[in-house]
Amino acid sequence: MPRSVASSARLRLLLRFLPSLLQPEPDLAKLGIRLPNGQRLIRRFRADDTVQLLCDFIETHDLSPLDLETDFVVVTPFPRKVFRDMSQTLRAAGLYPNASIVVEERIDDDL
Repeated sequence: MPRSVASSARLRLLLRFLPSLLQPEPDLAKLGIRLPNGQRLIRRFRADDTVQLLCDFIETHDLSPLDLETDFVVVTPFPRKVFRDMSQTLRAAGLYPNASIVVEERIDDDL
């Protein structure tokens, strides 16, 4: 599905403010991210970055088969945990020093 003009503007804005790939340094969280299309990303974030920054990074990628209006959630598969507090740091969320997460379509049960 082609991106709308508003979505393209948001993507450019997100890409401008997201930190570039981080060089190894203390207190980095290494995350394996499985997108809905099966693609796997590995990315380092600062332990004190927020879940919101992680979601912003995810939003810059192709999330098909989800469309642009579909909300998504970030979860750990086992034990299953849905991350709802966007202001929480990756350290506080238990995603530091490393974790595997999955991006899924948000359903009412995930609220």
